[in-house]
Amino acid sequence: AEAESTPLPYTSKSTASPDVSCEFHAGSEERKERLHKALIELGLDPDEFLELPEYQGSAALRTYSSFMLPKSEGALAMANQPRRAAVVAN
Repeated sequence: AEAESTPLPYTSKSTASPDVSCEFHAGSEERKERLHKALIELGLDPDEFLELPEYQGSAALRTYSSFMLPKSEGALAMANQPRRAAVVAN
């Protein structure tokens, strides 16, 4: 009898190894302050935005998360650009 093949478990490429990307999380508090300030300038409450069900799983929330916790050196460099918080907030 042939052994049944078991499918490999799904592994997300973006979140499988969070430790690898942790080195790029430095400065996240400063980025959070800049982004929250930019959101407030647009009339959005950052805390409310993070909790609203219509934003859960949205591109807006993914963009917010990527800005706050970049996963690569290039993404960190982009997030640290002076006007990037305003671009992300928009």
